[in-house]
Amino acid sequence: MSLLSLAVALTLAQPGPALPLMESGAFSASGYTAFLTIAPDGHWTATGEQVGNLTPTQTAQIKALADTVVMTTFQGGECISTPTLMVLRVARGEVRYSDGCGPQAHVSVTRLLLLAESFTTSVSNPMVARIDRWHSGDEERKSATMLMRDGVWTTDNGVGNTNGQELADLIAAFRYAELAVRPAQPATNCRGDYWHELRVPGRGTLRWIAYCQAPSPSLAVALGSLRTLVTTQR
Repeated sequence: MSLLSLAVALTLAQPGPALPLMESGAFSASGYTAFLTIAPDGHWTATGEQVGNLTPTQTAQIKALADTVVMTTFQGGECISTPTLMVLRVARGEVRYSDGCGPQAHVSVTRLLLLAESFTTSVSNPMVARIDRWHSGDEERKSATMLMRDGVWTTDNGVGNTNGQELADLIAAFRYAELAVRPAQPATNCRGDYWHELRVPGRGTLRWIAYCQAPSPSLAVALGSLRTLVTTQR
């Protein structure tokens, strides 16, 4: 056997990179970013240098859902701007989808992601989202609203809690909302003096100024749901 043939044979014999048990991520202008990756042995990594290991039972639960997750999408509403393209990868392939408009994921995708997050990133970072608001030049007097994964929420005016489907819907809303802002339409009462800053662990931080800018439609829904929760339970 020639040296070239031997080299080719050895290359072909090398195992390829191990496929993750599951991986969630998204495409942006800068390329693909993985949010959470779980290996077949249960070891996981997430944005923000979070790492850990699932128990054998947890790994088996993730594998069972990953083996049956529906990889097809259905068409949602028409997009008025380019949405964030979300990705779920499992050993069988991947599905790409968006939130609120464009291709929509099957409910089994959400079910798998929420279970995976409950075993991993929710343990490392118990916060779902935090929204701060302040007037220009008065940042020391911020008002803050924070939602935790155990359902507890806090504001400057009180504390409460939620659970069940309402909590699951809120977690999913902030998990899949397009973290983007755009010029307000119509741009009326644009004083440019009321700042907002949103932090979603594992996804990033977004800042905008009212009433000159507005959050994306899917993010507006998430923020509206949180606002309704803390307002009605005071």
